[in-house]
Amino acid sequence: MKDYVGAHMSIAGGIHNAPERGVKAGCGVIQLFTQNTNQWRGKLISDPDILLFKEKLAESGLNEVISHDIYLINLASAPGEMRDKSLNGFQEEMIRCSRLGIGKIVMHPGSHNGDGEEVGLRRIIEAFDYLIAETPAYSGKILLETTAGQGTNLATPSSI
Repeated sequence: MKDYVGAHMSIAGGIHNAPERGVKAGCGVIQLFTQNTNQWRGKLISDPDILLFKEKLAESGLNEVISHDIYLINLASAPGEMRDKSLNGFQEEMIRCSRLGIGKIVMHPGSHNGDGEEVGLRRIIEAFDYLIAETPAYSGKILLETTAGQGTNLATPSSI
């Protein structure tokens, strides 16, 4: 069972350090952020850094690496600046994961901000339709993480 037990690993000092950290922690899988979680624009990962990450991952023997998107993204938001930033931010995550060979992205669907669950869910579906069509380089899976149920957040235990 250890082969499928994991934890979130830091990318401090470079994303290539995460696989080794996971092995040292006894993980068979790891989750990581590909950029700072509280900034819209992440530092571009260079081709040499991508190659180093892939080498370290192959050497590690880990079964899988899963990404988590940044916390700012809200695909349920209404049209406007927040939605535009969210779409761009998630698309950048998809592209980074494609380049790194990461096949799963965990994300929080977002908040409808008072517009209602049905409206928020429709916006999320529309966002995924757009993102998947516009980002063919990413062929992995998008995993929705449930939230604790605060306010207008979607994907809470009471809304699924």
